[in-house]
Amino acid sequence: MAKNVKFALGKFACLCIDSRHGDDLEAGMELALRHYWSRLRSRQAPVGFPDFRRDLEAEGPGVDLELSVDDEIQAMLGGEARKHGVSVDRMAAHAVFVYLVDLESGSPVCPASA
Repeated sequence: MAKNVKFALGKFACLCIDSRHGDDLEAGMELALRHYWSRLRSRQAPVGFPDFRRDLEAEGPGVDLELSVDDEIQAMLGGEARKHGVSVDRMAAHAVFVYLVDLESGSPVCPASA
């Protein structure tokens, strides 16, 4: 089951999604979250939240997004945020960066994100 979840996505993460998906930030964010969830369940777990970003201030105002997110993905995101001691918004931005790095590097991307 899916429900609407609000995310505050910082300026840099928005620019990164825009570079790949244009103005459709919602679609890019949805793909990134689905990809991150898939990576966590695979043998190739994504890199964890980097320590150097943990203490950085938020990256400035960006965009508030409201997405329909599956319960499994929402639970994963909340669990990862708690595990790494960061907000859900910051964990969501991290998922965006992992997704885009995987796309750029040619690493396997979950079929729904390709």
